[in-house]
Amino acid sequence: MSSRLPYLVIFTGSFLLFGVQPMVGSTLLPVFGGTAAVWTVCLAAYQTLLLAGYAYAHAIARDGTQHPLRAAAVRDWTLRLHLALLAAATALTFGVGWIRPRLDGWVDAQALPVLSVLFCVLLLSGAPYVLLSANASLVQAWLSRRGRRDVYHLYAVSNAGSFCGLLAYPLLVEPHVSLTLQWHGFAAGVGIYTLMLGWMMRGTGSTRVRLGGTPSPHLPGAAGTAGAAGEGGTSGPPVTPGTAGTTGAAGQRGAGMPACPGGALRAAPPPAPLLWLLLPAISTFALNAVTAHLGNDVTPLPLLWAVLLAVYLLSYVIGFTAAGRKLLPRLPWAMLPLLLLAAWQWGATGGRGFAWQVAIGILLLLLGGTMLHAWLYDSRPAHAWLTRFYLCIAVGGALGGLAASIAAPLIFRSIAEYPLTLLVLAAATGAVAVRRGPAGALAPPRHAMAAAAGLVGAVLLLQTVRTGGTVVKRMRNFYGCGRVRQEQMQVRGGVPYRANLFDHSGTLHGFQALGFERHIPTLCFTRHAGGLSIVRHPHYTSTNTMRVAVAGMGIGTLAAYGRPGDTYRFYEINPQVAALARDDALFTFISDSQAGVEIVVDDARRALETERRNGEEKWDVLIIDVYSGDAIPPHMSTKEAFQLYLDRLKPDGVLSLHLTNWHLNLSPMVKAAARAFDLHLQGFGCWADKYSHGSYWTFLTRDPVDLYESGKHGRVDYATVRDIPLMTDERHSLLPYLSRNPMPTFDAPEGGRITRPPPVR
Repeated sequence: MSSRLPYLVIFTGSFLLFGVQPMVGSTLLPVFGGTAAVWTVCLAAYQTLLLAGYAYAHAIARDGTQHPLRAAAVRDWTLRLHLALLAAATALTFGVGWIRPRLDGWVDAQALPVLSVLFCVLLLSGAPYVLLSANASLVQAWLSRRGRRDVYHLYAVSNAGSFCGLLAYPLLVEPHVSLTLQWHGFAAGVGIYTLMLGWMMRGTGSTRVRLGGTPSPHLPGAAGTAGAAGEGGTSGPPVTPGTAGTTGAAGQRGAGMPACPGGALRAAPPPAPLLWLLLPAISTFALNAVTAHLGNDVTPLPLLWAVLLAVYLLSYVIGFTAAGRKLLPRLPWAMLPLLLLAAWQWGATGGRGFAWQVAIGILLLLLGGTMLHAWLYDSRPAHAWLTRFYLCIAVGGALGGLAASIAAPLIFRSIAEYPLTLLVLAAATGAVAVRRGPAGALAPPRHAMAAAAGLVGAVLLLQTVRTGGTVVKRMRNFYGCGRVRQEQMQVRGGVPYRANLFDHSGTLHGFQALGFERHIPTLCFTRHAGGLSIVRHPHYTSTNTMRVAVAGMGIGTLAAYGRPGDTYRFYEINPQVAALARDDALFTFISDSQAGVEIVVDDARRALETERRNGEEKWDVLIIDVYSGDAIPPHMSTKEAFQLYLDRLKPDGVLSLHLTNWHLNLSPMVKAAARAFDLHLQGFGCWADKYSHGSYWTFLTRDPVDLYESGKHGRVDYATVRDIPLMTDERHSLLPYLSRNPMPTFDAPEGGRITRPPPVR
């Protein structure tokens, strides 16, 4: 057997393991309305499946260890069973590629969406994920049986494979490969991996490698058992023949281990199992908390979750190396200033400096994760406890993931887990400094460390008091965090007025003036912006009634245009937002409207498809307002989606799209849609005034209709917009739309751009 084959096997398995995660997320996003919470729940599901895989590996290895006289028999049936299960998982994954398009009709996304996502993850990838997560640690066990003195460095190899697999999907796979082909490719990858694993085990047969059994008499080292982790480690001091070499929490080697029947060597219990649970729990909790904070409180930057998870994996790669151990006593010097900066920036109002917050979040995961994982590596045991070590890591990771992604939304109404993470990291930093203080020349003084950790808590408390004064309502569920604030709206050269503002997941979705001005449409929905397609429609100035449909409700501002006899239907996937818009104590656009207002709590595309299937009356105006939150739903942006929009419009209907965005330039999307369906396209940059912010709207019609109003907005010259293919349900990626200048240049007398105000905190 080639000495490089185990490394290739572990790398390939981990590559597939983290390549399938974003693929499942991409598959489920259309089913659950494109909400970012899908990924958060998927992370918790994967942590649980990872734990199942580690437990499976631990059980296989432990069987042979506890019954050394039956090791040969155990070896035969466990290896055959494992390969058979991998082959079955390969066949199952090919079947998943066939049933995937039918998934939408089998799942009720509104009834307990968290459980529905967990069920879908289990159905789509449960079996191969469990087996792949077990294999990396099993390979470590097999190598330890061959006499490898330390196999923990393979934990870093595994995480390197995970890192590459995670980034390869959004950068190389998703933009160029259809979903169906992705699933078939993953199934083929599992099959190839199975063959590689079988070949490796065949190569180890000549050395009498036994899965969980005793080593051959000539092999050095303790009786190693199979690991239970799918992510890597690095080399440390060798374990000499006949000694346990256990490592305690302080990184010191323990005593030798006594002999057991059959000539096997059994390690004394290591003193750090609680640490093996606590450290990965903290790091996983921090990953979810930072992701939730940046995605809800700061800006839902597309693909930010992939960057954060990649940084988290990188911290494992660095931490499980000798270099990570050397960095451990020095990391508190970097962590304390970073934690203080994070605490202060968390309280910054107005959402300004989001780039700073993203940078801080990345550094927290990189430095904090490296510190925790280096400490974890420093406490690694002898090979005889390898499986239990990795199993504890998996349990801790699962507990941290479940606490952050499922328990926290049920307990907190805001992203309270983020400041809690800062406090925990401050305590962990102090513990590292105290633990290493006497021995580490560069370790900060203990008293200074304790004072700095306390200062982090004081800053967080101060910022909580400073930023919580105007909030009158908070809410949180599967779809994110929202709040209602009451603010004094400043008007340049005019009289200020008070208003209630609603922001959700870092984006302002609407505000309403209080008092006699409450009937005036605001934000991006004034008569010269979002309301343009309604007030300039021929039916609006005639006796004909109008039918208007709006995807994305906000606070129902567009209902202010309703006349007696008109029908306005809002599609809103978040039941909390739908209830908020009807709360007369906060917003009255719905209750004051003269039109008949209907609210459909469902994904807009799913609801429109149901209407088309039932042959319902079509719409005069269809307004799509799902693109302004940055975390746009790809299934609302594909060729099939635009075909659906046109099918639901009357021949003289207007398709209106709100494209104001922080990071995505969606002008190529609407240009491609207009070309694909032979539509008349016009886009306007709408200037801010007393009641509105600057915004960017586009309008698509079958026949040319000029909606331009001189002096109110500027035109977009689509001849200068680049041509790219329109996304499809099978092949979609947001990468082509990422831009440093998401706003196009508008043809206006002042010749300027509109800059969207930063998201609120």
